[in-house]
Amino acid sequence: MATKGVDMSTGVVVADWVKRLVDDERKRDAMRVRKEEDAARKADLVRVHGRRLIDELRATVTRDVEAFRDEFAGDCVRDIVLEATEPEGRFVVRKPAAPAVSPRGRATSGRRSDGLPLPVHADERHAAA
Repeated sequence: MATKGVDMSTGVVVADWVKRLVDDERKRDAMRVRKEEDAARKADLVRVHGRRLIDELRATVTRDVEAFRDEFAGDCVRDIVLEATEPEGRFVVRKPAAPAVSPRGRATSGRRSDGLPLPVHADERHAAA
């Protein structure tokens, strides 16, 4: 007579919960192996194509930064700097520091943050005359 929930086919009595646990562990193992294979495949792709992709990205960013600079030539508020470090293909796109401020609290560039000229106050008009 067979006991419910017990596999007698192999000669060893194994409860259903143990079978489920073993199946779950095997599924986890298979998923881990797939993830490792995926990671290895991606690493191979990066090793084969990575440098070319970085070079293409840098060329695109350089072109776009230059186009942006051309659109706003002479506008220090919208200036963008592209710094490249050649050995590893690294680059940084950054906005340069804001113009220095004079002791009176005015930007030394003579322009507001939106790029328009600063207003001239009456006391400055008299001082200039």
